[in-house]
Amino acid sequence: MNSPSTNSLSYLFNKTKQLVSISFSSSFNTENVIDMRGMFYGCSSLSSVENLSNINTKNVIDMSQLFYDCSSLTSIDFSGLNTENVKNMSNLLFFCSKLNSVNININTKNVIYMNKMFGHCSSLRSIDLSKFDTQNVIDMSEMFMSSGFYKLNVSNFNTKNVERTVFMFSDNPNLEELDISNFDTSNVIDMGSMFSYCLKLTSLDVSHFNTEKAERMSYMFSGLRALTSLNVNFNSKNVELMDNMFSNLDSMKNLTVKLDTHNVKNMFFMFGLSKSLKSLNLSSFDTRNVIVMTSMFAYSDSLEDLDISSFNTTNVKNFDNMFSDCRSIKVLDLSNFDTTNAVSYSSMFTRCENLNRLDISNFHFSENQKFLNIYTLKPLVIIINKDIEKCVKEQAKSDWMVIVK
Repeated sequence: MNSPSTNSLSYLFNKTKQLVSISFSSSFNTENVIDMRGMFYGCSSLSSVENLSNINTKNVIDMSQLFYDCSSLTSIDFSGLNTENVKNMSNLLFFCSKLNSVNININTKNVIYMNKMFGHCSSLRSIDLSKFDTQNVIDMSEMFMSSGFYKLNVSNFNTKNVERTVFMFSDNPNLEELDISNFDTSNVIDMGSMFSYCLKLTSLDVSHFNTEKAERMSYMFSGLRALTSLNVNFNSKNVELMDNMFSNLDSMKNLTVKLDTHNVKNMFFMFGLSKSLKSLNLSSFDTRNVIVMTSMFAYSDSLEDLDISSFNTTNVKNFDNMFSDCRSIKVLDLSNFDTTNAVSYSSMFTRCENLNRLDISNFHFSENQKFLNIYTLKPLVIIINKDIEKCVKEQAKSDWMVIVK
């Protein structure tokens, strides 16, 4: 190719399945090219790229999807490329599932988009990003998602302008060490699933996180199954979604949570399936705007001590399965619960096998809302009010002590 007037190589070899290897000669004239987007997109048989540095990339702005889904590629060397003007590197190596070696010592000072850059590089075990300049990046979502890294050091990253870290490190089954000690999250809006399902990660320090602008934290720490302790003290005043935030924490024994929750609307399965957690203090929670508490603590079967004394449930509509399978909890004082606006309580206490004292003295529901399903409980003391007396007594067993306030 010798066409100085050409300014775009976008999707040049798009889905060329027969392309197995390519080598660039010095006569490959690309001096005016500004767009290399998707140049090798979907070249699933491409296994070898030689002399990439012979491409003149001094004017290139867009390298997004450059090797997207090159699923046979095993190694790539970017080191000779002039990338000083590149703004978009999103999806650069996305789904390069056999890639095990990459030299990416390049200039990234003007890059704005790094989302999905190394996502689904499931054979990539290590990478040197020590020279990365990320001062202008705003999107790092899915950057390392579903990759094969054992260790990842991104402590040099300047993240002061980053707005999206959703799924950034998510679904890394081998990741044991993650250094984010210098992360500036002061402008991040979406942190959903940021660390979710890093199955082997044994430590995580987020004590320095500034979350004042964050609006979403759904699944943020979900599935960290090897983590035994975590301290989360966030100014989360703008967050509305915290569903599944701490769910599936199989080994978690010490969880300290201090959050500003006054704007949160959804707490679905927030602490569900945290099987080793015995104690949880949520006395600082402000739940005045929460609508959904479905399965909030479900299947946390080691949980014995739960402080939810501050809960304001005035706006909650759904309590389904909220404490389902909390098999170790003995006392639940829900006397502060206002259920005026609730429409469903289905299986709220199902399989709470050791529950022996339950205070629902502030509950209100109509006679046809018998799906509280408390008849599944074993002998207990249950404290109620006159409004729900008929419904409760219809389900009560002979060995219960029913106290009407």
